[in-house]
Amino acid sequence: MIQHKIIENSAENQDLVIDVLINADYSEIENVTLYYKSPNQLNYLEKNMSHKKDNFFDVIIPGNHITNAGLQYYIMLELKNNKTYSFP
Repeated sequence: MIQHKIIENSAENQDLVIDVLINADYSEIENVTLYYKSPNQLNYLEKNMSHKKDNFFDVIIPGNHITNAGLQYYIMLELKNNKTYSFP
């Protein structure tokens, strides 16, 4: 359901754009959310992804959250029929 090219590296302190393609009818999509954190954080931060066009969504992680320690994230898709999917 969720197609996303995993980001292998990024520049410290620079905004990072996360793009996804959802393989479902747009009318069926309730919400697409990104959860992210640095390896030393306990809790994930949450950002709703914005609909760009067709079934493409994106979100920007602010540069102040991008460090040399890395970034852990996952994407959650919620459909109107109450089904959920995640990547990875």
